[in-house]
Amino acid sequence: MRIRLFFIGLRAAKSTLVVPRIDDCIAMLLGSQKNYKAQLRINPGTYFLSKGWIESGINLVEEFRKTEARYGKRRADIVKALMLKNYSRLAFINLGYRNAESYRKFSRQAAEELGLNYEEIEGTTRLLRRMVKGPWNDEFVVAPPGQAIQLQDFRKE
Repeated sequence: MRIRLFFIGLRAAKSTLVVPRIDDCIAMLLGSQKNYKAQLRINPGTYFLSKGWIESGINLVEEFRKTEARYGKRRADIVKALMLKNYSRLAFINLGYRNAESYRKFSRQAAEELGLNYEEIEGTTRLLRRMVKGPWNDEFVVAPPGQAIQLQDFRKE
C-alpha cells in the first residue's frame, strides 16, 4: 500500500500539517521520491533494510527464521523462494549511524541467507529535516489548520 493513503482524511484543528509527497517510507530515508525511483531503476528487485527495520525485528530474515522454526526448513525454503523470486538485491540504507558496522554486518548476513546481492546505500535525513523546519516546496503537501489532506493533494501541479 502506498504511504500517502495513510494520510488521506488527516486534519489538525489548530496546526498546519506537512506531509512529504512520497509513495514509500524508503523515499524518506533516501531523501526524496526521485532518489527512491532512481534506486528502483537501478534494480527494481531491491529489498531495503534500515536501522529501524533491523532493530524492530520486522524484516524478512526474522520472518523466515520464525517460519522455519514453526514449519520446518523445507517449507520455509519454499516460502522463501516464492517470496523472493523477484528480488536480487538487499540494500542497507546507512544514515551515518555511529554503530553502523553492526547494522552492516546484519544486512550482509541477511543478504547471504536470502541469496541476494548486498549493497550499501547512503541515506539522508534531508527530507525529514525539511518537513520539520522548511522550506516546504512541491515535495510536500501542506494543509492549513482545519483542512483535510486529500488524494489530489499528492499530485504535483
